[in-house]
Amino acid sequence: MDLMTIVNIILTLLAVDAVVMAVWLGERDDEMPSVSFWTAFGVIAAVAVAVRVFEFGSVPGGFNQDGAMAAVNAKAIIETGRDIYGTRMPALFEAWSYAQMNAFMIYAACPFVAAFGLNPIAARLPSLIISLGGLLALFGLVRALTGNRVAALFTFAFAAINPWHIMQSRWLLEANALPHVMVIAAYFLVKAVQAERGARRWLSLSASMVSFALTLYCYGIAVYTVPLFMAAVCAFLLAARRIRAREAVAAVGVFLLVAWPIIGVYIINVFKLPSLELPFVTLPYFPSQSRSSELLFLDPEPFAKLADNAIKLTRIVLFQRGDGWAHNSIDGFGAYYLPAAPFAAFGVWLTIRRARDDGSLAAFVSLAWLAVGILAGLCVSPNVNRVNLIFYPIIIFAGIGLERAARSRRYIKYGTAAAFAILFGMFCGAYFTDWSDEIKEPFLADFGQALEYAETLDAGEYYITGDSQFAGSVMTSRVLTMFYFGTADMNDPRFIYFTELQPPGESSPGSANFRESSPESANFREAVYVVNAKELDMSEFESYSMKEFGRFIVAEPVRSDSP
Repeated sequence: MDLMTIVNIILTLLAVDAVVMAVWLGERDDEMPSVSFWTAFGVIAAVAVAVRVFEFGSVPGGFNQDGAMAAVNAKAIIETGRDIYGTRMPALFEAWSYAQMNAFMIYAACPFVAAFGLNPIAARLPSLIISLGGLLALFGLVRALTGNRVAALFTFAFAAINPWHIMQSRWLLEANALPHVMVIAAYFLVKAVQAERGARRWLSLSASMVSFALTLYCYGIAVYTVPLFMAAVCAFLLAARRIRAREAVAAVGVFLLVAWPIIGVYIINVFKLPSLELPFVTLPYFPSQSRSSELLFLDPEPFAKLADNAIKLTRIVLFQRGDGWAHNSIDGFGAYYLPAAPFAAFGVWLTIRRARDDGSLAAFVSLAWLAVGILAGLCVSPNVNRVNLIFYPIIIFAGIGLERAARSRRYIKYGTAAAFAILFGMFCGAYFTDWSDEIKEPFLADFGQALEYAETLDAGEYYITGDSQFAGSVMTSRVLTMFYFGTADMNDPRFIYFTELQPPGESSPGSANFRESSPESANFREAVYVVNAKELDMSEFESYSMKEFGRFIVAEPVRSDSP
């Protein structure tokens, strides 16, 4: 049994004990002076920013291929108004020639790529900024929902040191925008409901509807989860007479005003209609729908799929087990630390009790959000980023449970603070050391370093392996080459991609700069090669200067004027 397992077992048992004691002992008044409150808020905010910006450009090492795809599309939009496949301002982007990529993070990256170019820092800045915005919105949401600023502070603190929240803020992935835009939308909705009728109420409601509409551009699961959440909350508010029917109708109008292009894309693809190109947006049809087979209601055995999804979701959310992807979680820490689970369960119990007693808006919003998060995990084969909609409500419940437990006795308050400080310290120690080295392989750090070096050689032509990630992964090689060379031209004539590992007859990218051959058989002596070491016949490159980058080699012709 390793050290992390022992720590988790001990702290989880202590967390269960703290919850039991809190229920048994009851709550006590424990006011927090205003100066102390805002001092604590400032310290927590500083820690949250520091852990998210420390070594921001180098950890995680390398660059994820999906993030590179988003970044080069942002550059293409800036330069031409079209994506790398030539589609004008798409509402949903094509990716990898067989899949789709949501638009929000691509358009969000445009100003940063325009200002700073194609590089890891510029491409990751949208993730960092939207994540920090989500933290602030979470604090405001919990404070507005509960009327308890200390509960909001506990929730803010727990989110600040949350492993999932830290990890996703430091790399560019389209799906990771969804929970942050959702919490911003929920914050404005609650502020609108609590405001007096008038301009302020309407502005908050409009901001909420715009944000809810933007979630549909963040990740595909939002198409069926977010409208369901909105319908449930709207029904609750109408029944409680917290909003009027005409306000609800007007709000839906604002939502549709922003959301209609992405809704139109789904209608076009369900009914297989031709693409619709308008002056300011294109609603594309995609012949290939690679991810549709993963949806529960399209599976040939839906009940078996439902059971499998439920097991995976339970492992990820309740038992804090990883999903098999190193970039999503670190073994032993999970998405939000295992000892937080008892406090989150306590928070759910407190919220259900409050809903039973007074039918509060706070209880309904948080429980409805948890419900659609569970629904998302059951409808799509779960991994951490596919079920990320569920983590903010879990953080809210954990914060509520922690604050309530801390009010029962001071030793519980200081004990839980010490426990999570230890876990946070251990997480940072793992994230910036062992995990930082581990992630370099799936993020193709060696290939990126080889491309960065090759770019400095300023050759006329580059022959680049199409087996960078796996056999025949030509599009991965192409997109990462574009990213590291700073170009948005997918058919840049300088780059010729090759693969000898792709089986004969397999489909390959049908472009002018692709060769299904080995670098040796190409026999172009004045080119620079970026190859896998296993592709290289050393005898064919005797007149080349070679530089190794892990499992990749950059081979440059030795020129006659070289020493």
